[in-house]
Amino acid sequence: MPKSCCVRCTSRQWTAVRGGKKWNVQRPKPRVWKARVLESITRPIYVEDIVPISQSCEKLEITTQDTEVDEYEEFMYKQVKKMFDENTMILVCQMLSMPTVDKRKAINTMKDNGMRLWFYNNRLIRRAITEYSQYKNMAPWIIGSNVYVVCPEPKVKEALKILKKIPDFIVLGGLVENSLYSKDGLT
Repeated sequence: MPKSCCVRCTSRQWTAVRGGKKWNVQRPKPRVWKARVLESITRPIYVEDIVPISQSCEKLEITTQDTEVDEYEEFMYKQVKKMFDENTMILVCQMLSMPTVDKRKAINTMKDNGMRLWFYNNRLIRRAITEYSQYKNMAPWIIGSNVYVVCPEPKVKEALKILKKIPDFIVLGGLVENSLYSKDGLT
């Protein structure tokens, strides 16, 4: 730490004069051993009563996640249900990491051929699958980042031809006219 100093003016030059004392730092000395033992023995021990939280905080209201409704998530869930209801071909593809430009190209090529690419959250898809009992066997495919190739009429041959040109999309299986097919079944 800097020591105090002052500046003194003489007729010819400025000189700095340092304060003459050192810092006075004193640490408390430890008490005598007998006094420390006597103090630790005579210190009172308080027993804490264990009180349930509901009694100690009467105004505490416990809320669950079910009471809060996320409007955006509900909107997206309706879109997923709409996807399952309106389309006869839904292919599930796993998407590897790819640049945004390549994603845009894939979306455009699918759109040019009358198909759509959808990116949905896995939680929403699982929720929709559990509601529709016929789609429960799709659950093993819903892992990782998935892309859904969707078309109102079944164009499996064209879709697989396009997906072979996109190495970042791996076909896992699909739903064609209310029948589930694996990758081999689709080909």
